[in-house]
Amino acid sequence: MELEAAGDRDLTSMIDQACEAGWMRVADPSISGWQAPVSRLGPGETAALALAVAMPEAVLLMDERRGRRAARMLGLTTTGVLGLLMWAKQAGHLDSLSQAIHALRTHDSFFIDPELLRQALAAVGEELEGPL
Repeated sequence: MELEAAGDRDLTSMIDQACEAGWMRVADPSISGWQAPVSRLGPGETAALALAVAMPEAVLLMDERRGRRAARMLGLTTTGVLGLLMWAKQAGHLDSLSQAIHALRTHDSFFIDPELLRQALAAVGEELEGPL
């Protein structure tokens, strides 16, 4: 599993809770000899794609443009962080999409196109809280 915020207890706790709730599973893929259909992917993207190929019923969480292109070439279903947060909001697991995005943008180096953010917030019945 690739996490940029390695050692972050809050993130680890959230992943543990998601696994316990049954809507996320952590796995270690075997990618020996597996070749991604596009070049210049990092080891995290390559491992995620290899695992998704082995689990075609899964939805691949991938935000990187090259990784999403490779996933499309492989016929995989993908979503990004924004899509996952929208699902969590609609399923009642998240109180405010706007607050979650604001937290990501202030705590991490999370970028989202302002127009895409407005569309996502409108889709879940929210407006922007805080500055873009």
